[in-house]
Amino acid sequence: MSNFSLKWRPKKFSEIVGQNNVINSIINSFKYNRIHNSYLIYGPYGTGKTSIARLISKGLNCDEYIKSCLNINYNFPCNKCNNCLLMENNKFIDFIEIDASLKTKVEDIRDLLDNINYLPYYGLNKIYLIDEIHTISKLSFSTLLKSLEEPPINTIFILVTTEINKIPNTILSRCFKLNLNKLDNNLIINRLCYISNIEKISFEQNVLYYISDIANGSLRDSLNILEQLSIVSKNNIKLELISNLFNICNLDILINLIEYIIYNDLNKLLIELYNFSLINLDYNFIINKLLIIIHYIFMINFNKNYYLDSIFNNKKNTLIKLSNNISIEKIELFYSLLIELKEKLIYYYNYKIAFEAYIIKIFYNINNKLNK
Repeated sequence: MSNFSLKWRPKKFSEIVGQNNVINSIINSFKYNRIHNSYLIYGPYGTGKTSIARLISKGLNCDEYIKSCLNINYNFPCNKCNNCLLMENNKFIDFIEIDASLKTKVEDIRDLLDNINYLPYYGLNKIYLIDEIHTISKLSFSTLLKSLEEPPINTIFILVTTEINKIPNTILSRCFKLNLNKLDNNLIINRLCYISNIEKISFEQNVLYYISDIANGSLRDSLNILEQLSIVSKNNIKLELISNLFNICNLDILINLIEYIIYNDLNKLLIELYNFSLINLDYNFIINKLLIIIHYIFMINFNKNYYLDSIFNNKKNTLIKLSNNISIEKIELFYSLLIELKEKLIYYYNYKIAFEAYIIKIFYNINNKLNK
């Protein structure tokens, strides 16, 4: 039985999450038979680059495209014809995929291109999918360039990278570029909710938000985390389990921390910091969350209807009250001190001590240094 990230890998373009502009471009390229000989797909980790590359590869040999491209829509490829089935089972010999991070030498690229001048054996097009293309050597890029400049008939290159800045301009200028964006949390949550329902996984409120947040915009990582949690919890995921496994704390605790600072309640602040010291925490995660909350408080000063992440919807009144009790200058000071902590944290041998010291520093700066 395959893991979630493989089991739920998109099989048609309609299943790609959050890349509408890119998918529209690809579908129209197929529909009007305007296929480029080389594509470069780039963007952040876990956003669907390799999945889209595989779908393009499958589509270029799908019977639906070969017979009548005008009928193509978002449910393409068909996943029914012999070519699609061979591709799905990794048995399509005209599809050559390599991980360039494991084959960085020029000899590897030469070996890859040895048979490039032969026509496709089975399908309409021969596809070369090169993942992590930025890792190959300069000489390897030069070798590849020749094939991109004068590609044999019915030969398509699909290059995939997370670091487009490392690709030479000579390669970039010969590719049709597809830029993938980091996925919004809400898109990931919707996908996780759909998969959880089918997999019969139950979860407490906000569990999926924390999963998507930990994954930092990567749908693949989100699926891996969901699978891990479902195995440990026997398909009944609690917030406490996420906190224990990933060393994060509840959003309410972080809002309380900010409240005690803004309302000048040192005793409660010290008690909360003591409670922090009793558990293992990911302080980078906590600081990032505090920065988001402070940012929301700042923006609510100007617009009470400012867009918030879904998890903050029931916290909106609390954030409005906090924004009414702190000046813009103090919010800026709060934010700048958190940024300072984030930058200096790596220099401390004990993150807990650094966090406590800076929170106390923020408290005294906010309540003593400036007057509202």
